[in-house]
Amino acid sequence: DLSFNLLKEIPPVVYTYKALVRLNVEHNAIGRVDPTLLNLKRLKVFVCDHNQLETTETIDFSQIKKLEYLHIAHNQLMKFPRGLQLLHH
Repeated sequence: DLSFNLLKEIPPVVYTYKALVRLNVEHNAIGRVDPTLLNLKRLKVFVCDHNQLETTETIDFSQIKKLEYLHIAHNQLMKFPRGLQLLHH
């Protein structure tokens, strides 16, 4: 849980935790999510609400096959995240 830390980005080391199932980075100052998020193949829960995201276009969420829950409310997004309609959970 990395919430409430004033982070401007998700620390790169997080993307190396291949067995990570839940990532909570809510209430920070994150402006973008690195495409290496796609390396987290076991990720089921991604909570990134109350940040400063303007786009998620570099992420195709359909590539995270196990993703069941995505919470990205209260950001600055103008487009629906790519690939969500292809997830089966």
